[in-house]
This record gives sequence, C-alpha cells and structure tokens, in this order.
Amino acid sequence: MSKKIITAMTAATLAASMVLTGCGSKDKIDPKATLVSVGEEEVVSMGYGNFVAKYNQAIYDQIYVSYFGSVMWDQEVGEEGTMEDSVKKQIMDDMERYYVSGLHASDYDVAISDEQQANIEAAAKKFLEDNDEEAIEQMGATEEYLIRFLQEQTIAQMVEDKVEAEAEVNITDEEAIQSTVSYVLYASTSTDDQGNATELSKEELVALKEKAEKLAAAEDFAAEAEAQEVTAQKYSYTKAADAAEDTVLGEDVITAAKALKNGETSAVIEVEGKGYYVVHMEATEDDEATATKRENLEKDARNTYYDDQISAWEKDIDWKVDEEQWSKVTFEKYFSTAETKEDTTEEATTEE
Repeated sequence: MSKKIITAMTAATLAASMVLTGCGSKDKIDPKATLVSVGEEEVVSMGYGNFVAKYNQAIYDQIYVSYFGSVMWDQEVGEEGTMEDSVKKQIMDDMERYYVSGLHASDYDVAISDEQQANIEAAAKKFLEDNDEEAIEQMGATEEYLIRFLQEQTIAQMVEDKVEAEAEVNITDEEAIQSTVSYVLYASTSTDDQGNATELSKEELVALKEKAEKLAAAEDFAAEAEAQEVTAQKYSYTKAADAAEDTVLGEDVITAAKALKNGETSAVIEVEGKGYYVVHMEATEDDEATATKRENLEKDARNTYYDDQISAWEKDIDWKVDEEQWSKVTFEKYFSTAETKEDTTEEATTEE
C-alpha cells in the first residue's frame, strides 16, 4: 500500500480545497528551532513542520469532526496512541518521504517546470487570500511554506510515477482469472427493534429452507429471486484460489460454486450461524472482473515496489526528529470551514 495519505493536495486544488476560520492563537513553538536534521543539516524547521501538521489537521477537521465531535483527536486508535499521535506519525513519515524523493529526483530526470512553478505560486497566494487571518495564524502558514509544501508534493508524485513505471510486474492468469456468481442468503437470524440479532424459530427456518430449495430448483434463477422479492448479489473470486482462503462467502459456499458450470445453480448450502445460500454461476471466467483484478494486482505490485524503494532510500539517511519539539505541535484548537463556523461555535458553547 502506498504511503500517500490525505496530505496529497495539488497546486490546482490547494486554494479551492479549504476556506478556513480559526481562533488565531498558535502553539507555543519557536519556528526557527530545528525539528528534523539529517547529519549536521537542518532539513525541517519547527515553523515548517508545524505548518504541515496544522494543514493536515485542518483537512481532517473538515471531514471528521462533524462525525466524531470535539474528542476526535483524543480517541485511542490502537498501538500508536491517540488519533493525534497516529496522524502526526504519518505526517512525519510523509515529510521523510518527500525529502528522500527530492534527493533522488534527478535520478529520474524529475524537476518542476516553469508552468508548474507558476501554478504553485498562484495557488499559494490564493490560499492566503481566501482564508481569514486567524486561520492563517493558527496554521502558521506563510507563502514560503505553502510554496515549499506544494513543490515537495509535486516532486514526490512525479518520482513516485517514475519509480512505479520502472517496476517489472508480471501478473499470471492464475492470480487474475475471476469467477463470478450471483447468490442469495436466506439468513437464519433477524434483527429486533434494538438492533439485536435473534434466531428464527424452527417453523420459520423450515419455511426459509423451502424458499431456498425453490430458488435452487428454478430454471430462471434471476426471475425466481425477483418473484420471491429477495436480493441476489454478485460476487467475484479468484478461480484458482483455495476455497478455504475466501473470507466473504466462505469455504463451503465457494466449494459449491467451483463445482458449477456457466448458468448452473447450486443446491441449498447450509452455513451454521448464517443461514441458507443458493449460488448461481454467472461466469467461470469473467473477462471484465478478471481485467479489473489484474489491474488492481498490478497497481498493488507497483505500489509495493515504490514503498520498498522509499524504504531503501530512507535507510541511507540519518533522519533525526527532535521529539521534544515535535510534542509541542498539538491539534487542540480546531479549524472550521467558513460556512460551518457558526454551527461549530454553537456546539462548543452547548458542550461547555
């Protein structure tokens, strides 16, 4: 999986992506302090690192605060700690990726064109014009930081494209060929008004199995499913894969599917805890699904090659983060979009 995350903004979208408001106060940091060094050289100042972090925070705030509320950044998200800890780690990883991409850009004849530079400078100016002074101050944004940020991302993206293009990828038919089935699950449980799962009675299960058997015996699978007002869903799986590896329909259902020819329907398949499945083979070799699978496998292989190359480059440098300085960067003060500031303020007042 590529290391790219939500930071991937471009010069074309930066200015339009956010129109922010903020409280105007900043974390107590020294923008001239060194945040990251490589050897004896400072490569990221606290001012720039804080800006990159706050820019990313603003994106997350727009997307997720309305769902998770004001406690979002304090929520535990696993071994990495809080969501703030996790996002800050990813941001630092991204800054290292940008740095090593810049170091190796010339190896791939990557450089920012005059047109790209003009777009970057225009986007930076527009971002500063469109956002209010309090938000800019809270973010610690400057024209210099915005231009550098966009330059680094532009170069990193071009390097990624070049690295992935050089990967030698060979996806075999065994890996790619997909079979596609339609299936109906007659569930052996129902859901009560409180959302709890309840087992069906013996009488209900008997009636359910009779419906499943009727579908299994039907000459026209789709027509019978429609007549019963049940939903037939499509599912594609790797033809050559072991049925036991399937985590969606499971081993019993896939084993039954593998025995079918095109247009055939299985007998009723009872799966404990789930209910009765009936499977209809649409295509033992689905060309469209196979093409999609092959494309996805190729993308995954190229992403893996890229990630491995980035990791190798990172091992060649001594990337030192001043953790004491980095801990001063927090996401305690929220960003809001201009149109939602009033709602956010009202919510915060209510919570108090």
